[in-house]
Amino acid sequence: MKTTKRLYRTRKPDRIIGGVCGGIAKYFDIDPVFVRIICVVLILITEFAFFVYLVAWVITPIEKVELPEPEVEPEVEPEIVK
Repeated sequence: MKTTKRLYRTRKPDRIIGGVCGGIAKYFDIDPVFVRIICVVLILITEFAFFVYLVAWVITPIEKVELPEPEVEPEVEPEIVK
């Protein structure tokens, strides 16, 4: 079964403000610092980039955390000594 890549906002510790840049970096498999630098430069140059970031923050779901299944020890019946 083929799994598809999905864009998610990252959780801590990869998350700085909204997790959008960290999620984009994880999706494209690059360093999040580069994405954050590009985002800050775009926000400083245009106001439109700030609104795009806010919209992405609202509509992008948070990544799901897969918790490991707890190991259950089998029940052992006590031995009856006669």
